[in-house]
This record gives sequence, C-alpha cells and structure tokens, in this order.
Amino acid sequence: MAVIQDLPPELLIRILELHVAEWMGSAPAWATLRARLSHLALVARSWKGPAQELLISLFSTDNSTSVSIPVFDRFLHLMSSPNVDPRCMRRLVLLPGASSSSQLALLAQRNVKLQELRIFISPITFTARHAKLIQRLRRLEMNVPVSADSFFYFSSKMSLETLSVSPFISELPFFLFPLSEVAPMLTRLELTRVEPDHSGTGPIRAALDIGLQQLAPRLRSLTLQFPWSVFDERWGWSLKSFLPACTSLVALEVEGLSPAELFPMLALVPNQLQLLQTHTFFADLELAVDWTMECFATIFDLPSMAQLKRWRMTIAGNYGHDPTLQSALDKDVSD
Repeated sequence: MAVIQDLPPELLIRILELHVAEWMGSAPAWATLRARLSHLALVARSWKGPAQELLISLFSTDNSTSVSIPVFDRFLHLMSSPNVDPRCMRRLVLLPGASSSSQLALLAQRNVKLQELRIFISPITFTARHAKLIQRLRRLEMNVPVSADSFFYFSSKMSLETLSVSPFISELPFFLFPLSEVAPMLTRLELTRVEPDHSGTGPIRAALDIGLQQLAPRLRSLTLQFPWSVFDERWGWSLKSFLPACTSLVALEVEGLSPAELFPMLALVPNQLQLLQTHTFFADLELAVDWTMECFATIFDLPSMAQLKRWRMTIAGNYGHDPTLQSALDKDVSD
C-alpha cells in the first residue's frame, strides 16, 4: 500500500494546499498559512519540495491600507530584476489600492504565470498592461466589481477553468463576454453568498440571465453558497431556469439550505450527479439524526441521485460542529 510520502510531487502539492486552504482567504491569516507550510516542510524529506513550492507561489497583498506585506514586497523586488527567471504564482489574494495596477503590470511584464486571482474589498480596473496576466488565469474570484479600460483585450482565448462570483457583482466585466467563447475551458462555477431576489432585479439574477445562463450546459461543477439565515424559497428566483440548463453537471456543492429546500433543488438537476456536497444548518443538532432517517430515502429516489458515488456532508447547529454526528453522516455511496 502506498503511503503519502511516496505520492508524486504534484499530488503532494495538492494535498498540502488543501490542508492550508482555510488560511488562504484573507491577508491577516497569511502569516498562519506560511507558518503551517514551514512546519509541513519538516515532516518528511519528500514534503520539503512541495511545501516550499507553495511557500513561494501563494501570496496576499493589501493595498487598501498602508500595511505592507513583506513577503509579497520581496517577491516584487525579486521580479523587478532582469536576471531573475519568472516564476509560477499559484494564488494571489488582492485587496486593491493605489499600487495594485503597477504590481499586476510588473507580474505581467516579467511573464509570471498567475494561476488564481482573488479580488476583495475594493473595485479594480484592469488595463492593457494586465491583459496577458488575466488571460492566463485558471481561476478568477470576484468579490467586488471588476472592470477594464477600452484598451484591454485578449490576444487569444482565456485559460480560465473556474469562475467565482459574489452578489456584490452587478454585472460581469465586458471582457468575459461572450463567456462560452472567451473562456472555452470554463467548466466550474461558484456563486457565493447568494441572496434572495423576488423582484428579478438583483445582482446575481442579472449575472445569471446575461452571462452565466450561456455557460450552464458546459458546467461540470457548480457551487451554491447561501446565507445561513432562514428565508423561505430563498433559492427559487432564477435557479429554476438555471439548474435545468446544467445538462453536463456531475458535481454539486450546496451550503446553507435547509433539508426542506435541498430536495426540490436536487429535483431541478437534469442529469445524474457523481459527487454531492452539502453543508446544512440545524437549529437543534438532535433533529439531524431524525432528518437523516426520514429524508435519505426520498432524496435517493430522485433521478439526479441514481449514479451518485459520494455524498459529503457537513452538519452545523447551535452547538457548533458535532464530530461524532459528522462521522456518522459521512457517506460513501459508491456501493
């Protein structure tokens, strides 16, 4: 039996990346992330290379304040030298400010291959100097409005595979239209903190109707994150037309829906899922046990569940995460 030390470097990198994923979301947690990776590099000889590769390819910068991020500043200084070969940067968490444009331009000029860009706090406008960097992205996460000037254009198709959109985005930037043609490799969509909209004029509704609806038939993976607050039929607005159009979907992740809302949502999925991830909140964790006994049978009768290989569950409630209950609910349904 193979042990983790014997895995190929690319798999080790992914495993270590998942281990520190919870510290990747914000600049304040970046010191913890880097400390964790430093410790992981000491676990085994085979872990040293993958851990160090992550250390030199994951960055965060906060240009919205006067706070300096020394690690990223040193990286930019290194890249400013013409004698240094460009590196692959796996992820950049960007809080835009006055110096953001010049920083991104330097990365593009030095041919740094940035794989993932996550934008928070303040809107940003891309220029022609950034086009090459954005074109190579494999994942783009927009938590604030993103725009581009009239000189911004791509010389070829984007490498984008995953797009993450928050409700703070009123519309997709023009350089993503038409989405199916600009990013032919895009098969994963994440809609975060989805808010209800019964008027039909909300930001996510507009984004879905204008750009994302065209993407639906090509999607292989979809993540829907809802608020934890109780709201009847909170998902009923435009997902009723969007989900049935996702005819290639094999992986679905849903966070924040109650058990009563989960069934009708899965009933909208037109094809058979292979992976389902649900993050469910219960006001009383004891009710979770009763729900699993009563609702599993009806949910598994849905056509979308016929070929399901794995259902990963997370249960939360007033008393927080229950590890005993969680272990009982982790289901592998491959048999």
